Amino acid sequence: MKKKDAVILLAEDEESLQYVFACQIKALGYRTPEFVNNGFDVVKLALQKRIDIIFMDIRMPGLDGISATRRIREQEKGTAIPIIALSAFSQKSACLSAGMNDYMQKPVLLYQIDEMITMYLSTTDKPLPPKL
Repeated sequence: MKKKDAVILLAEDEESLQYVFACQIKALGYRTPEFVNNGFDVVKLALQKRIDIIFMDIRMPGLDGISATRRIREQEKGTAIPIIALSAFSQKSACLSAGMNDYMQKPVLLYQIDEMITMYLSTTDKPLPPKL
């Protein structure tokens, strides 16, 4: 998949953090990510639309990130969407136990986002070799 084609979802209720994340994602060569600001909407979107990776805040209004992840994991069909926890608090074990693939502590730096996307998605902007 080409970088520009990756569908990245950020579940984050703070608008200022959404803006920073969008700038970081665009700086890495990806298209503007999609945003939701509560756990109910992330579950709905993850189950209805093609999402390649989710960056999930843990503390959101309505349904928190851990509960949202559990719902996604219970209902998703086919390949599991990589879900990366985002938290300002140390909750790594709870996040991984809920079914998240990885954990990042806020504030998140550009190289950390790049490492996570690289680890969980096969993206490139290089042309594919010709088929023989």
